[in-house]
Amino acid sequence: MYNDHMNTSGTKKRNLGRRASGVMTDDFVCLHPSLTAQQALETIRASGDSCDSFTYCFIVDENNRLLGSLSAGRLLLADPAELIDNIYTPDITFIEPNTRSPQIVELMKKERLPAIPVVDNRESLRVIGAVAVEAVADIVEKEATREMHQGAGIASNASKTYFATSIWGHSVSRLPWLVFLLFASLLAGVLVSYYEASFLEMPVLVAFIPMIMGLAGAGGSQSSTVIIRSMAVGEIQTKQYYKAFIREFAISLVCGMAMGLIIFLYALVVYQDIILGFVLWLGLLATIIFAKTLGMILPVLAKRCRIDPALISSPLVTIIADIFGIFAYFTFATILLGV
Repeated sequence: MYNDHMNTSGTKKRNLGRRASGVMTDDFVCLHPSLTAQQALETIRASGDSCDSFTYCFIVDENNRLLGSLSAGRLLLADPAELIDNIYTPDITFIEPNTRSPQIVELMKKERLPAIPVVDNRESLRVIGAVAVEAVADIVEKEATREMHQGAGIASNASKTYFATSIWGHSVSRLPWLVFLLFASLLAGVLVSYYEASFLEMPVLVAFIPMIMGLAGAGGSQSSTVIIRSMAVGEIQTKQYYKAFIREFAISLVCGMAMGLIIFLYALVVYQDIILGFVLWLGLLATIIFAKTLGMILPVLAKRCRIDPALISSPLVTIIADIFGIFAYFTFATILLGV
């Protein structure tokens, strides 16, 4: 039996490094099932340094069609006269050239395989390469770098180091999201100016705007980071999105109530104003609930639209949560303080 792990989307040149075709090697061993264990070992010895990472063999027929696998340990312990046909494992996992790197990493971790054969297609099953466990570390590092950059709104180029990238290259990779956030921040400024009369009448309201905006962005980023990571490693499946939403909503209630209580007591002690305390508590509670649920919803929507969640979630969550936080804060101030 074969386990086919493939990506059906077409291979694009710019994505080759993130697919099996970009990380596979020809350093692997193929054996015919008609060989004896002794003949197989002699074949491996004859290959010399070309298979110096020998830990796993792929069993193929005369057309190089994948039949199964055989571990080095089992081959060494087999009777020299035993046929490979009697000791190899027909149940094997394989991938195709366009299988994406994150899928390869997850597959090797799940199956605990030292190597995975790469076949040209699932019909012919002709072995054209292999992805060894040694390549996984490089894949993980590049994927982690890419997701970290995208989470910060930077167009990632994990193939180049920091100093290998020009100043212009760094600038171009960072500018798009910064320009977007600039215009979005202008919108937040327009919203603040709309409530100008409120903080002219009660200037103390202005002192808490940075706190509201800071906690809105931080709360949303926390949720989006956790959700993106959980989706990436398979902890949250499609059918569990609703359950994750309920959990994030409950978490936002707990966090919002706790922080709201702290700021309420602060306003009560410092300003001796219980109404201001309630404004801050309710404004912060609404902001945290909105930010954390948005931090869960945006990655899910991005994945549904086949957009990398890490690319849009964190910067977008931050600015949307900031705008909502200002709106909620001054709305409660207008209602409760009458300003």
